[in-house]
Amino acid sequence: MTPHKFIRTMALSISAMIGAVVALIFTSSAAASPSSSHTRTDRVITWKNDYFHGQYLQISHSSTSDNAWTEVRHGPGDANEHWDSIYLGNGQYAFKNLNSHKCLTEFNPNTPGRHVIQRGCERYPTSRRWTQRHIPGTHFYQLYPVGGDGTLAACADIHTRWVTMGNVAENVACFWY
Repeated sequence: MTPHKFIRTMALSISAMIGAVVALIFTSSAAASPSSSHTRTDRVITWKNDYFHGQYLQISHSSTSDNAWTEVRHGPGDANEHWDSIYLGNGQYAFKNLNSHKCLTEFNPNTPGRHVIQRGCERYPTSRRWTQRHIPGTHFYQLYPVGGDGTLAACADIHTRWVTMGNVAENVACFWY
């Protein structure tokens, strides 16, 4: 190969790499735009509670500490109400809060009334993994912690607004969109 052909080949390769990087940047930023609708892809989402007329799942007092409780409140639309939906495969997700950079967590998924909290995401152990069950014929989902027996889901307490583990057959505030 002549030096001229070598330089031309390298220039085309570099140009293709730059184009791929630019496309990746635009694709990533489009996927990360906040939205109130729900989808099964990696992106930033909000979870709204049906019982509380679209109020948001958020971390209490915008805390960035481990073990801070989750709650349902009216919101101004800040990062505390937005979650990075991270698809982990096999129908499992991690939900990372944009304000605290910590994940929605449940250590004892079979204990009714136990608070759903946030903890560092680490490498997404079972306590940071959730499944989403779509309610057929609706736009609602229920959030179940991986590792539980499937009877308890993340529900808003109708008296306190704390998000706790609840039985979906007995709790009207377990539906999210």
